[in-house]
Amino acid sequence: MKGKSDNIKRVRKFFTIAEFEKEEKYLTDMAAQGWRFVDTNGYVYTFARCEPEQVVYRLDFSGIPLGQREDYYTMFRDYGWEYLQDINGFSYFRKSADGVSPEDLEIFSDGASHLTMVKKVMLKKLIPLIGIFFFGFLQFVQIVRHKFLAGQPDTHDRIFLVSLAVIWAADLFMLFRVIADFLHLKKKYSKNE
Repeated sequence: MKGKSDNIKRVRKFFTIAEFEKEEKYLTDMAAQGWRFVDTNGYVYTFARCEPEQVVYRLDFSGIPLGQREDYYTMFRDYGWEYLQDINGFSYFRKSADGVSPEDLEIFSDGASHLTMVKKVMLKKLIPLIGIFFFGFLQFVQIVRHKFLAGQPDTHDRIFLVSLAVIWAADLFMLFRVIADFLHLKKKYSKNE
């Protein structure tokens, strides 16, 4: 006999803000395998067991404040999309793919619309990340200058500095990865304008 834990599945998965298409495909593939998306906190995805279904998931970044989205959700509902949740500025939608034309499974009508969304994400999410990254780098430089160049570092200072350098390097890698993904999306959608 299957218990509740057999009917619920939690998966740790990470997608950058520029990997929304990969996230859509992942959720669509899970539904085809019999796991319906329930929700996410951005890092852990919860699925409920279901019959394998042909549905598509789409994410949209509207930029509209949460309290002012009723008309936005109504527009999607009018086109057959089921609203699921909002997380990190993205709205999650689902629609059955059975008997529906491919163009009706898209929330954007053309490359220009996709490009507009990508630009919104870049302005609202990427630019602040770049600012935080450079602020962290300035802090790193200040610590090196005050503690190490003055000749007063102790063991704790060295450990802290090495830890900070590792975190900064990981952030630098993630930042370049996200920027590369955004440039790829911009090029892809610019071709379809």
